[in-house]
Amino acid sequence: SWHSQYEVCCRYTGEPVLGIKDAAQKEVDDLNDKLANVNTITINDVKAYKKAFNDWYTGSKRGGNWTEEDKNFLNDFMSSNTYKGNAADKDIVVDINHLTADQIKELSLFSADLLNQVRNQLGLPKVIVTEGSLKLAKDVTDNYVSDNWDKYDHDVEGISRAAKENGLLTGGNFYEDAIFSSAFSEKSTMDDLKNILFTGIVSRSEERRVGKECRSRW
Repeated sequence: SWHSQYEVCCRYTGEPVLGIKDAAQKEVDDLNDKLANVNTITINDVKAYKKAFNDWYTGSKRGGNWTEEDKNFLNDFMSSNTYKGNAADKDIVVDINHLTADQIKELSLFSADLLNQVRNQLGLPKVIVTEGSLKLAKDVTDNYVSDNWDKYDHDVEGISRAAKENGLLTGGNFYEDAIFSSAFSEKSTMDDLKNILFTGIVSRSEERRVGKECRSRW
């Protein structure tokens, strides 16, 4: 019978059993790797963070009240919060211009979790990921691709078209707070994308130029 033949095959070659064991062990190893590399953002001194934020946005001009203490605090904040990758995500190569629905959802939930960690520490309400927000994100991305957008700036027209398609306010960029990066390539993985998102959310300053273009929009 097939069953007895399978047993003989397993007994004398070991290949099916080893294959199953290897696959199961890889699944366990990947899970343990993910659990050991959970990404967190911690504000060690909430009062100092709020002071730095307020000093940047108050005064006669943006950054007018910014101090060396603020700069040092934010530099320490960024250097103490670093990305932790995992093996499973490093194995998933993505098409950055055509992410799957599951990939968009996973990256959105990853970003929302990071934002909510910070918002919780600041006493702010949580953000949520909805089907509508996922559709808007995909529509905006599709417009960037169709517009052949290659500038380090917002495709406001593309964003506005996507907003109109989703029944939202048009005429400007009221939705996108982009993280610009040159680290994308045809070999980008899910781990690469999460790294870019994490670093962008932590820094919120282009090229990490603290005190010059720092923005915080938690």
